[in-house]
Amino acid sequence: MKKYLKNVICGFACVVIIICGSIFSSFTKENKIANKGKNAIIELWHVDSFEGGKGSRKDFLLSSSLKFEKKHNVIISVISHTIQSATLALKDSCPDLISCGNGIDIVNIVKSIPIKSQDGVCQIKNKNYGVTWYRGGYALIGQGENTDLIVSQGEYTLPLLAYKKQGLSFKNIKVLPPQKAYQEYLSKGGYLLGTQRDIIRLTNRGIEVKYSPISCFCDLNQVICLTTTDTEKMGYCQDFISYLLSPERQLALESIGMLSVSNLDLYKDSPLKELQKTQIQSTQNFFTSPEILKNITFELKQELKTC
Repeated sequence: MKKYLKNVICGFACVVIIICGSIFSSFTKENKIANKGKNAIIELWHVDSFEGGKGSRKDFLLSSSLKFEKKHNVIISVISHTIQSATLALKDSCPDLISCGNGIDIVNIVKSIPIKSQDGVCQIKNKNYGVTWYRGGYALIGQGENTDLIVSQGEYTLPLLAYKKQGLSFKNIKVLPPQKAYQEYLSKGGYLLGTQRDIIRLTNRGIEVKYSPISCFCDLNQVICLTTTDTEKMGYCQDFISYLLSPERQLALESIGMLSVSNLDLYKDSPLKELQKTQIQSTQNFFTSPEILKNITFELKQELKTC
């Protein structure tokens, strides 16, 4: 009887040890997964430095990040900035990814990536430090014999360089900020050197838009750069960049009125159809300093005698 009880007690003890070991193993595994999830938080700054198409480009990134999070053990925090606020914030902190156009100086914090960009806009000494994930486009809007041209000029965009490279010729050239340029065109007519945003604005007013795409030059590139200093996050960051370039997300750009960098047929029955089909021949390097960009515009205004 004593031997029987001893065997029972020993057997029970083994079962307890096995169960406890299983519980501990399960807890440890779940804890590791939880910790991994907590550690994998990607901070992405989004900067709008040129006019978009329609809707919110930040919301598009938020939607993309939520879809990405479902397939990966990661959280992507999307923070909206202006060029000025991003420049100020970079003095104290650095995100893992930055989505932005020309006009922000981040050349000293970007990391090279193995993902190739079709336009080479982010290359330094044959190394790629970012990729364009959507773009805009310049267009000469209007028709007739009018010799007056209104140019939509962003703070760091180069529409006058597009004008020059395209070989356009107008007697009177007036340069205005984007919204004022659009209003001036509405009230006075003539021609407008505008962007996808102006085509959408006019279409929304029920105006049939006549335009010619500018193919010789475009600097309306939204770039995404890897800036993380955390080696454990680099894989997630590069995967997210690749996801933004996937057919799924490139086709979805139609929802915000921007142009795909993958030559996809987004706009079959839209005024943006011809703009999307346009093959851009040259662009401006993304790492051109803000000061140089402003100097280029200043010199072109002098050369073209704009008002």
